[in-house]
Amino acid sequence: MKISIYVLVLLCLLVSCQKKQVSESIPEDEYKSEVEAIKTVIIGESRTFWAKDYNAWADHWTQEDYVRVTGWWQRGGITVHEG
Repeated sequence: MKISIYVLVLLCLLVSCQKKQVSESIPEDEYKSEVEAIKTVIIGESRTFWAKDYNAWADHWTQEDYVRVTGWWQRGGITVHEG
């Protein structure tokens, strides 16, 4: 489960960098394998969500104190869930 978060963080880092810079810092085959691993996590998270398999979906997320989920509802206003 924690590895999923690390992979998602890595995806954010890869997206924020230019591909030329990333490919210069690591070998192309390693870069491609990392991208595929990230895609696998994202696809798994999406599939379990749409299949309403919430236990498997929760396995794609880190359940730690530093995680914050915020939402807004017309009747309830802003809510923040921690952990």
